Amino acid sequence: MIGSGHEWSAGLVQRWKASCRNIILEAAAMIATGVCGCAAVGFSTYAAFAYLQPVEGTVATSLLIGAVYGLFAIGFSLIGGYHRRSTRARLVTAKNTENAGDTFEVLMKGLETISKQGDSPELAIGFHLAARLSPVERIAVALVGGFIAGRANDGRRKHAST
Repeated sequence: MIGSGHEWSAGLVQRWKASCRNIILEAAAMIATGVCGCAAVGFSTYAAFAYLQPVEGTVATSLLIGAVYGLFAIGFSLIGGYHRRSTRARLVTAKNTENAGDTFEVLMKGLETISKQGDSPELAIGFHLAARLSPVERIAVALVGGFIAGRANDGRRKHAST
């Protein structure tokens, strides 16, 4: 038993070393990417300035290059904001979908008891059908039903106003 514990800890140490090595290699790759990216931006900025300066003048070329970098900054900040919002939305959706099955089951049982009191065959068929559908299919049926109900309601409003 002591030997198996030693083997387990040795395996743990090996995995830890591999994880540390991967983290160090990824950090080195990111640093190298950043340095090369900065060099590329610097040289391309100089090339653009050297090309446009005789044509547009020093001030106009500087303003033009500054405006291009400003547009890039605005674009990157919009992309970053969108990414943060979508990540937050995915986390909220994942958290809500964990409990969605339980909520659906409770709702179905409650509606089933109500339908047994009224003995409505339509409700019984609907419950039987809904129990066989996946969550995505239930949403699709709800959307189509809502669209049809909305179209029918619009028709009633038009006839009532005339």
